Amino acid sequence: MNKPTWIGAEAGRARRGNNFIGRGILSKIANSHTNGPFGVGRSKRERRGLRRMATLTLTFIAAIVVLARFSMASAAEPSAAVADPDRGKYGGYLFEPEYYTNFVVNTYRIIASPFRWDVEHWAMAGLVVSGIGVLLYADEPFRDFWQDEIRSGTTDDIADVGDTVGEFYSLLPAAGVTFVAGAATGDKNLQAASLETIQTLAITAGFVKALKYGTGRHRPNASPDTAFEFDGPSLDGDNKSFVSGHAAYSFSVASVFASAYDDNAFVPPIAYGLASLSAMSRVNDDKHWLTDVLVGGALGVVIGKLVHHTSPFRPGPEQRVSVRPYHRSGADGVQISLRF
Repeated sequence: MNKPTWIGAEAGRARRGNNFIGRGILSKIANSHTNGPFGVGRSKRERRGLRRMATLTLTFIAAIVVLARFSMASAAEPSAAVADPDRGKYGGYLFEPEYYTNFVVNTYRIIASPFRWDVEHWAMAGLVVSGIGVLLYADEPFRDFWQDEIRSGTTDDIADVGDTVGEFYSLLPAAGVTFVAGAATGDKNLQAASLETIQTLAITAGFVKALKYGTGRHRPNASPDTAFEFDGPSLDGDNKSFVSGHAAYSFSVASVFASAYDDNAFVPPIAYGLASLSAMSRVNDDKHWLTDVLVGGALGVVIGKLVHHTSPFRPGPEQRVSVRPYHRSGADGVQISLRF
């Protein structure tokens, strides 16, 4: 497959080196009146590519949700949670011991979960693995289609933003900033979500690195003719395509904030939309195969949901004591449950 003529080596090097938060974004906005950020003034090919990119991104979100739901089938979905008003005050969350032990406990939960599966769970896991295996055969044609029919200068500009959004070293300090903002304003839900984000990123990073070094998959820009180049376990080389860290990190953070603000009509779609933008930027830049971002995104959602619903800052199945309103047959009161 011939590379599109508009992809130059200098442009590629400039894009790879543009990892500083916000670098180039303002200049792109300032120049957007010339070409138009969403295809206005663009060529017919670029407009068609942008429409296809939007369609595939929506399809990608749906696929992530389905894959994540299958992966979470071994655990019951906890009820919606809100920040516990009796915990923490202006940074008091930092002194909750269970939060720190959950870094280890939640990692153990994920690793040990197969030992608790029954036949139904193993069958479900088999379906997930089989589905991923089938999707591997779609990696090459999908990559060729995107690079030939969709990628353009406009999608590269969009991908530059998505690349920054999904960077581990962008998301981690951002979580620290939102925690400080929550502490300064007394917003306990924002404090809790920020600390859960930090824990989610730490746990996700461990699994992402294990998969990358354990599989040794070649990136599409290094082996464009085959998606089946796996070197196996190795600590050397650049062949660490599976899974996409950008997809895993961005979707893990998105799932935390979508869960924390599930009663808000705007936060969940914005969170998952930005995560999808980050994931698809890796496909656009030819850094990852489709299955890399799909599995990475699903991994992020599962870990983010687990961290949120086992958080000591949230009422739910993991709490030993829960208090909730009681109303039945005209009687109002409070129901207190103690779990042994």
